Amino acid sequence: MTEDNFIFATRILNDYNRRLGEEDSDAVAFRIYNWGLVWQHYDNPVHRHSFYEICYVLDGDGEYEDDEITYKLESGSLFASLPGHWHQIRSRTGLQLFFCRLRSRRGADVARVKAV
Repeated sequence: MTEDNFIFATRILNDYNRRLGEEDSDAVAFRIYNWGLVWQHYDNPVHRHSFYEICYVLDGDGEYEDDEITYKLESGSLFASLPGHWHQIRSRTGLQLFFCRLRSRRGADVARVKAV
């Protein structure tokens, strides 16, 4: 995929408001907040946010710190940040990261979703 194709696809998909899960009230459901790709990610400050964030490392190596625990990142690593958790991504060589940010549906039982 070229960078131009990716930018075009990002605009289209971010315009959609997708929901994952069942419609019944007992289901855990999410809406895609946004998604994208960081071509060269080095470091970001320790931060937190109000949404779930799932990241996949396409290329490079580094580390991910969540709640004072550090995890090694390499091509093929998949990791997720929970809302309200302090976290940071670091890389000396640069990471190519795909990310998807999700918000829980109002009234959904997100307490059933646990970190693995």
